[in-house]
Amino acid sequence: MSGGKLRLGEVVSINPDTLGSDWPFSYIKYIDISSVGEGPIVEPPRILHLDEAPSRAKRLVREGDTVLSTVRPSRRSMFFVKEPEPEWVVSTGFAVLRPCREYIEPRYLYACVFDRGFTEFLVKREKGAAYPAVLPEDIADAVIKLLPLPEQRAIAHILGTLDDKIELNRRMSQTLEAMARALFKAWFVDFEPVRAKVEGCWRRGNPLLPLPEGEGRGEGSLPTKSHARLSSDLLAFARELRQNETDAERLLWRLLRNRYLAGAKFRRQHPFPPYVLDFYCHELKLAIELDGGLHNLPEGRLHDKVRRRNWRSTESASFVFGITRCCATPRAC
Repeated sequence: MSGGKLRLGEVVSINPDTLGSDWPFSYIKYIDISSVGEGPIVEPPRILHLDEAPSRAKRLVREGDTVLSTVRPSRRSMFFVKEPEPEWVVSTGFAVLRPCREYIEPRYLYACVFDRGFTEFLVKREKGAAYPAVLPEDIADAVIKLLPLPEQRAIAHILGTLDDKIELNRRMSQTLEAMARALFKAWFVDFEPVRAKVEGCWRRGNPLLPLPEGEGRGEGSLPTKSHARLSSDLLAFARELRQNETDAERLLWRLLRNRYLAGAKFRRQHPFPPYVLDFYCHELKLAIELDGGLHNLPEGRLHDKVRRRNWRSTESASFVFGITRCCATPRAC
């Protein structure tokens, strides 16, 4: 059974397993519509004792199932079951689609169900005024295009990789937001660093992050007492570079600023006569240079060679340089 179009019910079992008297656990991990976003489960399942479980907690899910809401079906209320736990149970407001794997790949099934045309078909089959919903037989009547299994696997691999990357980015965004909220609360609500310094218990290496040293005088500037040793032209050039940073420098600065990387304090556009370093950490004796397209030209390569030789021959510059080639806006360094 491959190739052409056919009814979904021919290659899928709908709601195959339900919660029964032979349930081996004293609790369930319950997923309702509030836990589901567009593709992933955005809230962890609620752990409920069987006596507390609602009557609509009936349908079991397994690895490879596609679960979609039967009430107002849309792409914002369905998900693919990648790594379930055996105690997962979903509401009767969902339909559980279990693929017959000799005919259809699980990820390919999810791609077919996630298609806009599929959800539009279900919307046309909705019944009821207050809570319009579709019946399992309506879902089974939906028509999908069934490709040969090798093609299904190729499509499933590509789409699955993209879905996993999207989910990873979503989780990273959540983590970064939580970190930002925690840091803001510590500094400006609970005043933890201020209290710690007043009590004399803050020490270097404490996980509580101090405010950036460059705040108020430019992140790339040297301490005030060192300015006398630098020419005014070099300082002015460093300030100009900070005000006209490239896209690549702006992106990397987001990752380095405020001691986000291993707690190391980086300065941007740091004067190092006769040059200006893109990023410099005095604690680690580490400089990072972002090289744009100009550096691939013959004169740019010669300039870089001379510059690196000068750095390595200077006693005060006995540190490691990380040279990152990228498509930054060309600019003389």
